[in-house]
Amino acid sequence: IPGFFCTPSFMTGALQNYARKHKLPIDKIGYDFVMCGMDPDEIKEGPEDGVYIHGFYLEGCAWDPDTKLLRESTPKVLFEA
Repeated sequence: IPGFFCTPSFMTGALQNYARKHKLPIDKIGYDFVMCGMDPDEIKEGPEDGVYIHGFYLEGCAWDPDTKLLRESTPKVLFEA
């Protein structure tokens, strides 16, 4: 997603595909997020519904791999790998 110029368009496209497949109005559905493993090589095929995303850039927060949740940024750290 970081490489896209307009990421909301990508996410809207994912919603539209789901809505069409399940014959639902797009304004009645939303997003749900499930954290998969940290190694993208472990994923061998796409999901039945939705998309897999790898490589998010986070601003104003940090990722805690132990709890698999967002946390406060480390003070004075602009980037963590």
